[in-house]
Amino acid sequence: AERYHIAYPSLVVNAVTVHSMSKNPRDSSEGQIVYELIRKGVEATAALKIEAIMLPCFFESYINSEEEFRNTVEAFRYCCQLAQDKGLDVYVESILSAEDQLRMLECVKMPNLYAFYDTQNYDAFSDLDQVEMVRALQPYMGTQFHVKDGAGTTSNRMVGEGNGKVFETMKYIRDKGFSGWVISENFYDKLPIRLRNEADQMAVSAEDLAVIRRAMEG
Repeated sequence: AERYHIAYPSLVVNAVTVHSMSKNPRDSSEGQIVYELIRKGVEATAALKIEAIMLPCFFESYINSEEEFRNTVEAFRYCCQLAQDKGLDVYVESILSAEDQLRMLECVKMPNLYAFYDTQNYDAFSDLDQVEMVRALQPYMGTQFHVKDGAGTTSNRMVGEGNGKVFETMKYIRDKGFSGWVISENFYDKLPIRLRNEADQMAVSAEDLAVIRRAMEG
């Protein structure tokens, strides 16, 4: 990273979307795998001098019951405690309602835990409204968020051309004085977005980034 002047905003432990934080209590065999993934994730984040670690509550780690909620709270508390000792922030990305996301922050009770906002997840994976969610979560979202857009699936439209109400939510975040990482999460190899320039997907990415920059700069 230092050699090529690359900066990483966070380390994402995507393995917890396969090994479930929500379904497996800590003392189960699968739960022990989850906690080891978290421990190693925190160690790697610190070793790489990255400022934050994120645990996504998706796929096998979706939260569909109160028991799964409690298991997830325990896993995040463990992660936050390890991360706090190393000066790291922790982000939880989920499609829980705003009420339940704020309840999770309250239950974990750690000052280094933040809600991770994404400009399309709620439209793509739930019936929650993107604008209502950003208004509820903005005070708790820390210094980074994902920008993507899509229709019918995630990340398959240029920013502003899908169903995510992306410009409206970015304006709200900008007007609240956001300062931090704005992370593009569009997939430029997906149809139909890749048809803009199949020979040079990096050029398409640069086009999207220019749109994001204009939106955040006003």
